[in-house]
Amino acid sequence: EDPYIVDNIITEQEATHIINRSSMYFNDSRILGDTLDTTIRKSKSTWLYKDDPIIMNIMLKISGIVKLPIENAEALQVVKYEPSGYYNEHHDSCCDGHHLCTEFIKRGGQRIKTVLIYLNDEFTEGATNFPVLNKKFKPPKYSAVVFNPLATNSNKCHPKAIHAGLPVNSGVKYVANLWFREHVFT
Repeated sequence: EDPYIVDNIITEQEATHIINRSSMYFNDSRILGDTLDTTIRKSKSTWLYKDDPIIMNIMLKISGIVKLPIENAEALQVVKYEPSGYYNEHHDSCCDGHHLCTEFIKRGGQRIKTVLIYLNDEFTEGATNFPVLNKKFKPPKYSAVVFNPLATNSNKCHPKAIHAGLPVNSGVKYVANLWFREHVFT
């Protein structure tokens, strides 16, 4: 069943490390092509890399859980949503012939797996909504929503994978995204 929840995919200590390591690097979140558009996405984000041994261990553990090679994983994206922060409906893979999609796909193909980790629970609202499925997910902290952005046996976006980060009402929501590509990520 897709999407599904993996409980306790990381530990409290790992979540704390991710948040603390990210805190000094947050910038306004961008969309494809490094575009800032707060009508689509209002959050702060940064990337954490495999050179941090704790991040590498987290990525290796998740790679084993989803049964995909660590070489196909992007860096870990960490996102901070403050009150009224959101990310409107979107796909995690490239779904059209836009020239930026061509560049995106050159770096290891499409994204074939999304692992969206909830790092904390000190916020209200802010669930992950899959409108086509009519399902909302707000898993316990340290747990993840896992899904395939593409249709089965295809490199085309699956309409059921359209999702949104609903607005946070109060508190601050921290999540981390780990995406796996079809091929080695470059």
